[in-house]
Amino acid sequence: MKRGEPLKRNKGLDRGTSELKRTRLQPMSKKRRSEAAERRAVVAEAHARDGGRCVAADLVPHVTCWGPLDGDEIVKRSARPGGHLDAANVQGLCRAHHSWKDDHPIDAARVGLRPFPVGYMGDRTVTTSSHVTSCPRTGANDVGDTFTHDGDDTPHGST
Repeated sequence: MKRGEPLKRNKGLDRGTSELKRTRLQPMSKKRRSEAAERRAVVAEAHARDGGRCVAADLVPHVTCWGPLDGDEIVKRSARPGGHLDAANVQGLCRAHHSWKDDHPIDAARVGLRPFPVGYMGDRTVTTSSHVTSCPRTGANDVGDTFTHDGDDTPHGST
């Protein structure tokens, strides 16, 4: 193995003399920018429907509301493309309850802030994705099936 001289330290990256156009990454994609006005209208409609207050304030009283209301999707955007533009899928959550919902998915599903995670069946975990559960408060789910919840923390329905 040939050994050359040691690496030089504190030398900045060589940017080269490329003719490539160098632009900064945009904070919002063109697609999201084109949907921004519609999204603001959907969030405003959801806030008006919810009375301008956090829907989780009474459902999760041990978390104190703080921060502005966010337009939170009941069923995630990744599970329901276009759901962020549907007022029936948007709820107003303060920042504290929004963080709590993301950190405690099973508890959030029990109080109706989101659907149960796929595969959750009470104290049993199902490994197949054919069992999809819904949000007990709104009935929303990841595939569009209708489910009921009888209060025993075990969602029931047909897929």
